[in-house]
Amino acid sequence: MEPLIWSALEYEHRERSNDWFWAVGVIALGGAILAIIFGNVLFGVLIIIGALTLVLYVLRHPRHVSFEINTRGVVVDGVLFPYQTLESFWIHEHRIPNKLIVKSQKVFMPYITLPLEGVPASDVRERLLDHISEEEVKESLSEHIMEILGF
Repeated sequence: MEPLIWSALEYEHRERSNDWFWAVGVIALGGAILAIIFGNVLFGVLIIIGALTLVLYVLRHPRHVSFEINTRGVVVDGVLFPYQTLESFWIHEHRIPNKLIVKSQKVFMPYITLPLEGVPASDVRERLLDHISEEEVKESLSEHIMEILGF
């Protein structure tokens, strides 16, 4: 069977207003000042570094990532996830675009989420069912919260 190859943006980019940046700055500065007042200078510095990292992340534009499903496993931007390390998958078809969530055996990355932009979910399902089972998987809480916050 031929590999199924597609590409999509790594995440949906959302433009932020100047008010958003001001809010992040005011909240971070207030948190840092409170941390210093309570005698925790290191935590105050950590809050500022975290806010700067957040702003830099928001300013960068998403890049195109390539995806592939072949006979060896699932490939995400050149990184192979062999079927032996994957447990199951689920396709969320109520989203735009559809999302493929693959459950992995890895401790630090138990779920791999792939956008199915321009790829029929039936083709993806057909190829994966030959190798791993289909079991309903809910999106992780952290991913859901990040989506609500616009990340």
